[in-house]
Amino acid sequence: MAKKKILKIELDNDFLLIGISSALNDYRLSWFLNRFQNIEISKQENFEFNVKDVNLKFNIYKGSINQNKELLLINNRNEESVQFLKIKSLDFFIKINDKNFDASELISYLREIPNVLSVFIIEPEKQTKQVQKIISNYIVCL
Repeated sequence: MAKKKILKIELDNDFLLIGISSALNDYRLSWFLNRFQNIEISKQENFEFNVKDVNLKFNIYKGSINQNKELLLINNRNEESVQFLKIKSLDFFIKINDKNFDASELISYLREIPNVLSVFIIEPEKQTKQVQKIISNYIVCL
């Protein structure tokens, strides 16, 4: 009789997640981010996945902040759908690979950008399993 092997994967919660609601296009928001001190981001290949035989593509930008912390700008919307249905009011996420990063200056800067409606930190205990899983998948795909 074959032994059953179980693979347990723990989601990495060692990141800071910022939610943004904005009428800006992703390339425009990335342009503003590149104007902020010590951030350099550029467009990557689209993040793609299939849901019910429909291939969904979402734009993603990757870069660094303070030259040593990875930063991802993740689009929550495309023409057809939303990635995270439970938080569909958000248009973008910024993921910084350091949960202890002081994002107060970045958040203040983002709030002053025209057409940015709201910016806030999404606390780890309020992140849904779906968000954690998909955000973690960005690490694997990039």
